[in-house]
This record gives sequence, structure tokens and C-alpha cells, in this order.
Amino acid sequence: MLLSIIQQEALEQARRHGGRLIRWSGGCWTYEGAAILEEDDHSKAFPEWHCTTNTIFALVRRGYLLMEDWRSCTLVESLPSLKSINMRAILEHRHLKS
Repeated sequence: MLLSIIQQEALEQARRHGGRLIRWSGGCWTYEGAAILEEDDHSKAFPEWHCTTNTIFALVRRGYLLMEDWRSCTLVESLPSLKSINMRAILEHRHLKS
């Protein structure tokens, strides 16, 4: 399955930062401790690296991330108890049942 560039970046950022991404107050997703950049007029602030909720949800649907709650998600590969679970098969089975 091909991943978009931003999906690949999101996985790489999660790998570099303890296997987790967090939802930032502005509605985007980033990693804990990301530097915050401000617009020149100080009207907006945002993390130096961020992605949209759509990117996170796409990675959850594909089984790369596990959504813990609305504020954080974890790389499946970083969870020892889930490494052997085929999340894609689980999601497809759930879809077929509904």
C-alpha cells in the first residue's frame, strides 16, 4: 500500500519522537516538544512540523497508528503487544461485519 509523502513524514516523526503524535490545540497533529513558530504579526502560532487530522485518520485506518484518544496516537510498531497483530485484517473484518 502506497503512503503519501505527508503520511510517510508523520510515521517518521512519530518514530523519532518516542512513537507518539499528539493533537495540538490548533487542531493539527505534531510531536511532543515541537518548536512553536509564530506568524510575523503574532496572530497565529503553529508547530514547526504538523499534519492534519485526515493524515492521522488515514494512518489509523491502514493500521500504522493506534488512536489512544482524541489527543494522542501511537505507532503500532512501537507497541510490543501489538506488533504481531495484523491491524489491517482486524479493520477489514470489522468493516465486513457492519
